[in-house]
Amino acid sequence: MSGTPGRHSGGGANPPGNGSGSHVYPHSSEPKTGTFRQKMMWGNRVRLAERPVVFFHIGGHKTGTTCLQKVLWHNRAQLRRDGMLYPGRDEASHIWANLDLRETSYHDYRAPQVKGAWKRLVREIRRWRGPAIVSQEMFSLASSAHIRRAMRDLDFADVHIVFTARDMARQLPSVWQEWVKNRSTITFAEFLAAVREPSDEARRFMNLHDVPAILERWSNEVTPDRVHLITVPSPGSHPRVLWERFAGVLHLEPDRYNLDMLDTNPSLGAADATLLRRINVDIAGKLSWPDYNELVKFGLALAMATPPDVRIALPDEAFKWAVEWAGQAVEKLAGCGYRLVGDFDDLIPKAVPVGEDPDSVGAESLASAAIAAITLLLVNQASSR
Repeated sequence: MSGTPGRHSGGGANPPGNGSGSHVYPHSSEPKTGTFRQKMMWGNRVRLAERPVVFFHIGGHKTGTTCLQKVLWHNRAQLRRDGMLYPGRDEASHIWANLDLRETSYHDYRAPQVKGAWKRLVREIRRWRGPAIVSQEMFSLASSAHIRRAMRDLDFADVHIVFTARDMARQLPSVWQEWVKNRSTITFAEFLAAVREPSDEARRFMNLHDVPAILERWSNEVTPDRVHLITVPSPGSHPRVLWERFAGVLHLEPDRYNLDMLDTNPSLGAADATLLRRINVDIAGKLSWPDYNELVKFGLALAMATPPDVRIALPDEAFKWAVEWAGQAVEKLAGCGYRLVGDFDDLIPKAVPVGEDPDSVGAESLASAAIAAITLLLVNQASSR
């Protein structure tokens, strides 16, 4: 791997979080769960304090954020009873707020719900006058100017930044298939080559996955002891472990909440992702983003996203790059004084993701994936009538 992680000039060839202003503090150990009585006492103290705490979960992308957000949304009534606000009118409120704060659109489409969404969220938090949690992984894309605006708007609270991070070897296949679910036609081999060298694709990738650079930008506005870095547990761990780490940061008792929706964002398999990429090639320019979003991303792709029979394999050279990149990222993060929840060892890839090369999937596998996807889509549509 050439270069080092963290400069924004090149992307994949650069190391994570390469910049000045590191702060050296001892790392905290993983927070102890404690008793519910202790948690409630903490919540009541914060709720009665002049300055409530706002936990700002800004990412990262493809690190279990969707599952955590589903737990928060479906348990929002219980969270309120426990003194914690998860604001918003609907599940997409934090998405709209993110786009509003960053003054941007998605695929050149700006939904009408975006206008004023950030102010609405802040207003609800201010009126609550107690601890609250904001969670949307695209906040990690916020520029320094947008971060300063967010901190000004939340100046009535003590803001804590929360970031969930996963090892790079697992990120690469996961991110590629997510790009495919968002209209990309790039092959897996093209993707792996592009993100490891200076390119537009590398900048796009690193803007969301260069953890040291993202946290350095946010820690310019909050002290390092208010930045909580949660590592995603190693492969094979139960999804509940991530929730327990996340809940510990929020001073919540993890067992008090319905966790049936954990692991509800399964990945596409090798054949499924290849089939969807081929469809993207054929329908390019034929669907608007709202139509694609409804019919493909949350229609066909969602029907295909069952636990895959064959996962996406990572080539050895890409795995070696991921290990080297992760080692440099951890070295930078270790000197920043952030509150670590989990273990830096979780971020160092240990095993090569095995499965099938999606660029070499045969016609029979593609046909089987197509039949299964169409069947699931028809059944799902019939059941929703």
